[in-house]
Amino acid sequence: MRVMSWQRGDQMLDALRPTIEPDGYSWMSEMAAHREHHLACVCECFERMDVFVFTLGLMEA
Repeated sequence: MRVMSWQRGDQMLDALRPTIEPDGYSWMSEMAAHREHHLACVCECFERMDVFVFTLGLMEA
């Protein structure tokens, strides 16, 4: 998986989730592992739920 990142000084920020770790990551592998864990948790939520309600807001409509 390609991890998109931004460089800020010596730290790297996750370009898709820049506010998750505002101080950034020291290593690209650390950022990739954090994102992989997050996505695994999201997948588990979708697998366990019985109902998913998706609404379109004004901008999307």
